[in-house]
Amino acid sequence: MLSMSYKSDLKRLISYLNNRQILVDHRKLCEDYNQSLDFIGEVRYNSSEVFGNNRIHYGIAEFDKYRLHDRFFDDLDFDIKCQTESEEEAKYIKYLNELKLVELFDHTFKNVVLSDKKKPANLYPKWYSDDINRHIYCKQHNVQGLKKKFRSYIIPNNLRLASCDYSSFQLRILAYLSQDEKLIGYCNEKDLITKLNEEIAPTLGRGIFKTFLYAFLYGAMPSTLAIITKLSKEQVERILKDFEKKFVRSMEYRASFKKKKDMNKAIRKVEADIFNTACINVMKSGIDIAVPLHDAIVIDIRDDNEISKCISIMEQTAVNMTGIPFYAEEETDEGEEWGTN
Repeated sequence: MLSMSYKSDLKRLISYLNNRQILVDHRKLCEDYNQSLDFIGEVRYNSSEVFGNNRIHYGIAEFDKYRLHDRFFDDLDFDIKCQTESEEEAKYIKYLNELKLVELFDHTFKNVVLSDKKKPANLYPKWYSDDINRHIYCKQHNVQGLKKKFRSYIIPNNLRLASCDYSSFQLRILAYLSQDEKLIGYCNEKDLITKLNEEIAPTLGRGIFKTFLYAFLYGAMPSTLAIITKLSKEQVERILKDFEKKFVRSMEYRASFKKKKDMNKAIRKVEADIFNTACINVMKSGIDIAVPLHDAIVIDIRDDNEISKCISIMEQTAVNMTGIPFYAEEETDEGEEWGTN
């Protein structure tokens, strides 16, 4: 499956990434960072008056003690939305979001010199390859794990940044590993998730169905799936039966693992092999790779033709390694725009 030169090529890719600078928009980053600090400082100063229930004091104590790594914050995201009747509760939620935002700044951009706000800052992330799980990952200045709404801080060296993303990547790998002819047939669809959504659970929105499908494949129980989708247990069981009838080989493959997380590991290893090889091939083509994400390659393009070239390389790499159809496309979802120079 892997080429004879894979290990040496992977080392070359890691070296390439470690020698490549990432440009950060100083001005935008500093403005947002200072606004967050101002809001946090204001809330801390007025906390006893604003929050009579003392929840804010608990939040501050937890943040100072655990730096947001305690499970108290595990379910919080930057886009928390809650139905609340009080301004105090809404402000508390905003406060927690701002704490997480500051933590992201401190973790990802901690060595960026913020004194000169007129010029972009240079960032040199440290990249590694995991010998066990085979994934490329980033430790220092984790631009790989950057939340989508903060990608605008990263700006191009060349014309612009573009993210080329594999479509339904893990589901296609499941089809390959299980050799489920029925699912392989569906892989001819560019938007595999939408096709399955329409046939199996048309009443669910695509986003919920995607979450439902992957949670099920990785071992979630019907009761958990009901919570995720806000469906009744009976509705969940009906959808699962329809899926099981349609894709027998995939379900047999899933059942062959004593622990459902082991199937996840098997899929992730193949995912890493395909993705790393695609990154190597894109690099060899002369396209400038800025950030390898988990199933997408962010490239710093010199002209728009490099996008279609990158997509073609990604698709052909996966097809060559598995023998089944794979598709990639440029990410264009709102909120995912990378910065401009």
